Amino acid sequence: MEVIQPVTIEPAPAPDGETKAMRSAYNRGVLGLFVEINLFQIVATLILSVAAGVLAVLKVVPLIQAQGLKPMGLLQNPETLIDLLKTYGILRWIIVFYAIGATVGMIVGILVMRPIVGKSTPIEKRRLGIGKFLLVVLFSFGLWGVGTALGNLPSFFGATEAGGLDQLLSGKDAWPMLLYTCIGAPLFEELVCRKLLLDKLHPYGEGYAAIASGLLFGLIHGNSGQFFLAFLVGLLFAMVYLRTGRVLYTILLHAIINTTASLPSFFSMANVDIELGWNIGAGVLVAAGLVALIVFRKDALLHPQKSTVLNANNAAWRNVGMILSRVFFLVSLVFTDLLMMALPLLQGGSPAGLLRLIPMTAAIVLVLVLPKLTRRFEAPAPEMTEGEPHEPEAAVSDGQ
Repeated sequence: MEVIQPVTIEPAPAPDGETKAMRSAYNRGVLGLFVEINLFQIVATLILSVAAGVLAVLKVVPLIQAQGLKPMGLLQNPETLIDLLKTYGILRWIIVFYAIGATVGMIVGILVMRPIVGKSTPIEKRRLGIGKFLLVVLFSFGLWGVGTALGNLPSFFGATEAGGLDQLLSGKDAWPMLLYTCIGAPLFEELVCRKLLLDKLHPYGEGYAAIASGLLFGLIHGNSGQFFLAFLVGLLFAMVYLRTGRVLYTILLHAIINTTASLPSFFSMANVDIELGWNIGAGVLVAAGLVALIVFRKDALLHPQKSTVLNANNAAWRNVGMILSRVFFLVSLVFTDLLMMALPLLQGGSPAGLLRLIPMTAAIVLVLVLPKLTRRFEAPAPEMTEGEPHEPEAAVSDGQ
């Protein structure tokens, strides 16, 4: 008869100690991300404002005066102002300064975030085969399609973005922002929302770590049009990093999604319209991704492990970092959406933009109900004999 040797079990921290450690990890990790993102926004906005202010004083104001244009008229018809900025090459430099500001802000923010987050535990590195990586790419496109459909409901009914701001990402002036979107954003956002955050959170359960990463990734985009897309792909990216420990995989996935979405803008710089072909191709990728998600729905990558920490749900949600971040970013999302709905109406546009209330409300509801939904990732309370503390059982041999 085979004898199983006794297993030496290291004393585990008291349940209350584990809960406190998890609460502290989520507080520090999320608070670090909150500071980093807001530092990025402050630095980028400051540089953009200074650059735009200098250019306005030196170039725009004299041009407006020379052409007899009224400032209030330009505010009501921003397309004219954008065309003016493009014609005289001013818009290009504003976008360049913004891209530089975003890059510098992210780098400084990461340096500031590291000491706030504190000591972390790197995830064991594992390889993702080419076949599995391509499958994950399909998963990404499927979730991208679902998120885009949820967040952009108004556009299906003819609503346009406020003030013709979509013009900023078309034409030759758009290249600095497109480069940042396809290279800078995937690099910096994955380092922050995946590596730095998940290295801190992963010891306390994959489910809670993935939800925190995906939710914050969605919220920091600042509008319901991108919230669901970022939230869904953020969950997938989080699971890829949790299972491989290699942020390069998620950077590549992020870059593939952003580059695919930006292809029409890249071709527009050469005055080539690929909108129809791109729509067909994107539709095929989304359909293939949804089929892959259905066929491989039982794949272990799509099913995070539960936490082993008692009272994990409260530890993950009831801490200063998580509460502050959810409130601040949700208020920012609502403010941005309301502004995007109000501006077209003030300019006499279609009221179809009010349909943005639907994804905005859905985003609010999702953020509020997530703490209830994540209870499924919580470990069940141990069964204890009355009057006796719960202790782990040692392995024993069969028949003994």
